[in-house]
Amino acid sequence: MDELKIEFASERRNFHPGEEVTGTVSWKLGSKPETVTLHLLWHTEGRADPEVELIRTVPFDNPPAEDRRPFSVYLPRGPYSFSGNLIALNWMFELVADSTKEIASERIVLSPTGEAIRPQEAEE
Repeated sequence: MDELKIEFASERRNFHPGEEVTGTVSWKLGSKPETVTLHLLWHTEGRADPEVELIRTVPFDNPPAEDRRPFSVYLPRGPYSFSGNLIALNWMFELVADSTKEIASERIVLSPTGEAIRPQEAEE
């Protein structure tokens, strides 16, 4: 069974715009992959049509079937994580290898307060 894993350097999952996120990725695959890549993306969930935007990619060169490697990614200035009545915007890291259908993912929050923005609170 293939295994992909993302581990952050700290237990935190709430980050500020522009902050650096560090950690390690690891994989154990049944065969040597052509590519292993870490993606930073945001996606929407809710009543509207879902949207996804890939923001950063971190390729891991010449990946063997099993490995562990460090990563460092600076977060963008936005858009901020938010949770409204009709739609939410969520950030996540995904680790993908071309040789497997398995994907590792870790959700994070990106906002100036470190918490997902709630639009109804912003109006008050």
